[in-house]
Amino acid sequence: MDNFDDSLRADLPVTENKDFFKSTMTFRDSSSHEILLKFDRIYKQRMKALIEFMSKVNNERYKYGISSENIKEFEDTKFSFLGTSELVISQLFYLMLKDELSEQTSNFPLDDLCRYIARNDETNIVNECDYRAIKSYAETIICLDFNAIYEGLLYDLFISMWSCFEASINSLTKAYENEVLAIKENSSIKGFKKIICDIFKDSSINHSSNIQVLCEKNKDNILKKYPIYVSFSDRVNYLYKYVLTEYPRDAKVDKDILLFAGAIRNTIHNNGIHLKESKRLLLHNVVFNLEKNKKLYLENLTSIMILVNEIFDIYCAILDSV
Repeated sequence: MDNFDDSLRADLPVTENKDFFKSTMTFRDSSSHEILLKFDRIYKQRMKALIEFMSKVNNERYKYGISSENIKEFEDTKFSFLGTSELVISQLFYLMLKDELSEQTSNFPLDDLCRYIARNDETNIVNECDYRAIKSYAETIICLDFNAIYEGLLYDLFISMWSCFEASINSLTKAYENEVLAIKENSSIKGFKKIICDIFKDSSINHSSNIQVLCEKNKDNILKKYPIYVSFSDRVNYLYKYVLTEYPRDAKVDKDILLFAGAIRNTIHNNGIHLKESKRLLLHNVVFNLEKNKKLYLENLTSIMILVNEIFDIYCAILDSV
């Protein structure tokens, strides 16, 4: 393609959020034809954000001696996020890349593709009703609903990224599983004792000491009846309290960021409605708001990448400290 300079655009159309460039297409018979390319500025910024993140991931992999050739060796280790995060980003980048490429031909094969989908493979006959329905649906999502679809893809990206991050934290804390469980069990038994003691606190007989002894004696039965669930937050809290003794960032701030990110994940899973108390997070001069009983709203959809980058930076800081 020709260099992107101002002289190429001088006599080209002026359209909001679009850039036009002249290029030459060479065909199989070696003939060529000058064509006009139309690229979307908003797509460009979104794709740049994805590329910048993938560059960051590759730099971190290089630091730990992990390449694309040997990354499968680390899939089930604490380094797994260095591979899965890039995969998640690549999926969205691929779709956006293909979308921009198809725009250069104004999706001219769409009609033929819809007919191909509606064609019966055995009879080679096109079902006209199916064809019209498929084409109507295709035109709707291409021309009218593309922003809503992109929004959904971006939220899917965040969900996948968070799931991969959780998996990496699970791998990191696998060695401390018994310690985390013991802390949870002791906390649960302590709470159980308090509830029982509170029940009998107005009694004329002080049962407190007996309750303490009975709870300890029946600890295994209590835990069997009411099993402990070790949550993601439990694992993160254990890491920060007992393992990350030389953490290079502000641990309290980072835990708040992770809590907010987890709340966004839960909100997206709940059809975009935030059910719990309102939350607010200021990150790199961008304000993220979650308002109780309201839909998740982002003024700039690409800003979700700010949160994705921060999660990855926290992960790298945890790795360095571990």
